[in-house]
Amino acid sequence: MAAIEPSIFGTLFERGLDPNQREQLGAHYTDPASIMQLVNPVVLDPLREEWRLQQIELLH
Repeated sequence: MAAIEPSIFGTLFERGLDPNQREQLGAHYTDPASIMQLVNPVVLDPLREEWRLQQIELLH
């Protein structure tokens, strides 16, 4: 199972829906790399910086 690219399941999911229904539901598969392009700068980078500052405060 590890040799299977996970994005294939997203493609199968999208293609399995009726195009009109897919549009109404807003159903769209987004690959993990694209998701992380948003999650890293918006969520993870600020959180990591906050943790870094907290560690500095704990050391003083």
